[in-house]
Amino acid sequence: MILSKFDKQCVRLVDTLGNIFEGNCTYQDKYFNQQEYGRKEEALKISTFLFYKSDIKELESLENNRGPYGNFSAPYGLLEKVTVEDGIDAIKDVFFSEENAHIYRLLLCLDDFLFENSRASLDVSEVIQALDELLEFELDETSRIQAQHLLERLRKSQQQ
Repeated sequence: MILSKFDKQCVRLVDTLGNIFEGNCTYQDKYFNQQEYGRKEEALKISTFLFYKSDIKELESLENNRGPYGNFSAPYGLLEKVTVEDGIDAIKDVFFSEENAHIYRLLLCLDDFLFENSRASLDVSEVIQALDELLEFELDETSRIQAQHLLERLRKSQQQ
């Protein structure tokens, strides 16, 4: 498997545990990873997650996929769910990554997580603050609309 050929592509990655992740990736060579992370192995970075070659079981490009979610198979996936479960610091890392597709997918996941699934393990006031900060930055129109929608819903839920 030649990881470098997937640089700057949307991919579906299956790790050695069978978990499936989708997202736009960048290739990182083993020398960079040795210096930055202390592990001399090439990897792909998707959003804020790093997948080393030895942890990847399957990898395919989604660049030619065209469906209701663009290159992706669903509105959001495991990557976004794990980010939400990891808490506000992980959420902020994605918000300020300048990866519009990942920001939008995370916003959709947050909407479901906070409202549809009735899980309250996140401090809503921290999410509101993070959304306010996100909206101060340049976002694509779709992400901006979704962030404003989520912010309005959260503020209404705080008033009740």
